[in-house]
Amino acid sequence: MKTKENNKIFIVLLTLLGACLSYRYFGHEVSKYNTTLFAFSYKYGFISRGFLGTAYAWLDKILPFNLMTYSWVYLCCIAATAFLYILLILFFGSCMRKCNEAQNRNVAYLIIMISIFTFPMFVTMEMLGRLDTFLMILVVISMFCLLYDRCLWLIPIMCVLAMLVHQGFVFTNINVILALLAYKALKSKDGKKYYIIFGITLSLCSVLFLYFEFFSHANGSAIVSEVIDAAKQLSSTGDGYNPSIITHEILGQDVYDAESQYRALAYKETIIFMVFFWPFLLLGLRFLKEIVTGKRGKDLLAYGIIALGGLTMIPEILLKVDFGRYAYYTFWYYLIVALYLVIWNDNVVINALENVKKTISRFLPIPQLIFAYVMVFVPFHDIIYGILIDKIYVFLFL
Repeated sequence: MKTKENNKIFIVLLTLLGACLSYRYFGHEVSKYNTTLFAFSYKYGFISRGFLGTAYAWLDKILPFNLMTYSWVYLCCIAATAFLYILLILFFGSCMRKCNEAQNRNVAYLIIMISIFTFPMFVTMEMLGRLDTFLMILVVISMFCLLYDRCLWLIPIMCVLAMLVHQGFVFTNINVILALLAYKALKSKDGKKYYIIFGITLSLCSVLFLYFEFFSHANGSAIVSEVIDAAKQLSSTGDGYNPSIITHEILGQDVYDAESQYRALAYKETIIFMVFFWPFLLLGLRFLKEIVTGKRGKDLLAYGIIALGGLTMIPEILLKVDFGRYAYYTFWYYLIVALYLVIWNDNVVINALENVKKTISRFLPIPQLIFAYVMVFVPFHDIIYGILIDKIYVFLFL
């Protein structure tokens, strides 16, 4: 009973933390990049990133309001973000209830770290209403299925919907779902259902990725003007849109060279980021080395997949420029898989986590100060890693 009461208090305090972080970093605006994506719709064909705009246009038809205005897009983005955060609080509460009482503190620490990274992330001006918000909603629903080991058939559906929202899902978000499915398949006595769900999910998402990247732009030149007009209508000024997203997703043209200045910025900020976050990177590498060392057969494969799952971000890092987002999703991946494996009473991961805690205790008299250190650098943005990192970049390079 005492543990249940403590868990309730923890979730209440976590909710207050999330509310404070969200309020502190709230951007008060949906950028033209994000409003442009609401103009994409399947009325133009089965185009890339068309699901959100299609769903929004459907709501516009059935509701007695003209939703095709910036004000309504803004309210939709606020509602989606609030829904995501409510889902996260419910998810964290479920994690606390599902974990072994002996691991209650470890689970709480991991949840706090995830929360510090996550709650400020999706409310900044760059991220408010971004497709990432809708992807994360679908990911968290999938996480519930895995946590309770129920309705696993929903996972392929959620992942297909995510691909319809943004095909970059295969690099940024799907890794945590596939890694946990692979782990359960390899570590369970009867892992057949996990193999099936893994195979269906990976196959469907791979096919959709190839289609959206290479075959969805056939009529781009015919529809581009109409899409631009719709995007302008939804912007905050009534006449703005993001040309880069139109060029790439509607016309199918490569924007790699056009983003060169942002790539140079991202590379320099990455150097600064590594300087300040090297303790976390070293601790993470030590943790991953420990969970794979000495393993053989299926165990080596299971832990190897867990350890290498974050590398799905590499194609995005090489070809795109949103390094702040990629850093966030890397932290999200490793923290979430660690959380799940602790809840599933994986002794290998639990022992490795205890060793990480001991290492931190040797250098910090109050180990919990590590949370305060992270809070100095959040939230991550899209291209830049955060305001502080960006100010250091300006001081050093400009």
